[in-house]
Amino acid sequence: MSNTGHLPFKPKNVNGRFHLTAPQTLCIYSDEIVETLNYLTIIGDFTINKNQPLHLDFSELENLTAAASVMLFAEITRAQLATNKHDIITLSLPVNKIQRKRFTSSGLFKAIKPGGESKLKGLIKSKNTYQSGTDPNKFSLIVLEQIKTSGINLTAPQKKIFSRGVQEAMLNVIHHAYDDNHIDPLTGIGRRWWHAISVNKEKNLIAFIIYDKGQGIPKSITSTTSLPLFNHGECIKHVLPKGITRFRDQPERGKGTHDILQINEIEDNSMIVIYSDHGRYIEDKKTGDSLCHHMKCSVHGTLIEWQLPL
Repeated sequence: MSNTGHLPFKPKNVNGRFHLTAPQTLCIYSDEIVETLNYLTIIGDFTINKNQPLHLDFSELENLTAAASVMLFAEITRAQLATNKHDIITLSLPVNKIQRKRFTSSGLFKAIKPGGESKLKGLIKSKNTYQSGTDPNKFSLIVLEQIKTSGINLTAPQKKIFSRGVQEAMLNVIHHAYDDNHIDPLTGIGRRWWHAISVNKEKNLIAFIIYDKGQGIPKSITSTTSLPLFNHGECIKHVLPKGITRFRDQPERGKGTHDILQINEIEDNSMIVIYSDHGRYIEDKKTGDSLCHHMKCSVHGTLIEWQLPL
């Protein structure tokens, strides 16, 4: 049974469908990360593990940050795909007008509303800011188009750097994120990632976020590093600049991980934030600082966020 004691209300069975009230804040950047990750875990536990219909009540939500919204998108659509029940999850939007608009105007509601594979294909056709896929070549081009329409005008060399970094992040999902022993991992959803573009006009920033539900960087490189694997932040810091790969018989692999960091060189005041399993790594170009932490909780996969000034 999931630990639901931290939530404002425990899930209640209402006519065969459990109702789960969201916390006032869903955020992984701050102290709310534990509550947020527990909330997301409960969604998967009830729908995928227990095959229980779930109603998500966002009426009390006051703050939803960009990375948390992508993880919410992932958890909901994973349940829809894995159970093959388009209405396994139903929704109540926030009462807060700003947050309600955040759901509708950003494209988030279209991404998480009841639906299945056809809904995800519709997100591509409508050029929604929230997307999920398994084809790096196709989606890296889509992301470039989205960046252009979101307000950043990249030069040809900058486009090349950005495209390489995004495609490498997507390729890492295909090659590394999921256990090789499972051809179709995560109960039928494939080697899938979720991504979104978020524009923050108040801070004059645009963020591109990509998330997968795989094994995480620390576990993926277990056989290739002598680092103490209890410090997952150090694992992330160790792997990215050096292009380390777990494929020892294929030394050409792993060279592209440096491309993920190169996006941070496109503009001044850029930042990259990477969460993987229990690790968090931040590289801030403005300050020149790089920080790594080992967290008590796991993001159950890998999330990469690039922040660029508009």
